[in-house]
Amino acid sequence: MTNSIVFKWVCTASLIAMGLLLGCAKKLPGNPVNLEPDDPRPIVSVAVADADEAALLVQKFGLEVVRMDASSVNFFADADVLGQLRDFGYSTKPRNSNDVFQRVVRMDRSIPEAELLAEGVRIINREKRYLIVAGSIGKLKALVRRGAQISAISDQEPRPRQIRIVVERTADVAKIGAMQIDIYSAKAQAAKPTDIEQGGQKANIVVYGGAFDDQIDQLRKAGYAVEILPPPASISGGGQS
Repeated sequence: MTNSIVFKWVCTASLIAMGLLLGCAKKLPGNPVNLEPDDPRPIVSVAVADADEAALLVQKFGLEVVRMDASSVNFFADADVLGQLRDFGYSTKPRNSNDVFQRVVRMDRSIPEAELLAEGVRIINREKRYLIVAGSIGKLKALVRRGAQISAISDQEPRPRQIRIVVERTADVAKIGAMQIDIYSAKAQAAKPTDIEQGGQKANIVVYGGAFDDQIDQLRKAGYAVEILPPPASISGGGQS
């Protein structure tokens, strides 16, 4: 067998193997995702101390908000509004639309979670075959260029897990609420004889709520034992994909 024949045979075998590998890769369910900005108008941001100041600025100056976070308000630039803000001592800075507009999408598991978190992508839910994540369209574009698959979420996604947490103090309930956990109820449960401590009974409070997976991670990191309950019957029939 000549060298040229061997070379052709190796190339053909490699192409066949690549085709089989690509054919076996499962495509994510769902429709394609639009990763272009929702609006072509320029966006600027103004720094704020807290949510109260942000709400005051929005109300006073009629800001057309695109997105707010703990320290800034991103809004569509308007010459009159920018002038008024300057008159009151506020400075603004231009923002890249790709960094402001966000999407919630399905994403395959080709990129490790630690790398997604390092890129500032929020992991909302972990499903069997994929993740539900939220991130700026710029970050999602970069992940797609690295080979990640993304698709549009379904009507039922994302949905919080139903959780149960037992705490000892009402202060813990407040801490859980401060983590943006949706608390359904928080009730003291009957003490057991074995719960007697120093001549008194330990008052346990049972908290029921809803939380996404990244919030559950945060709760556990804070030391809370989180029990994930079965989903309600109305959404449990379809299971996780």
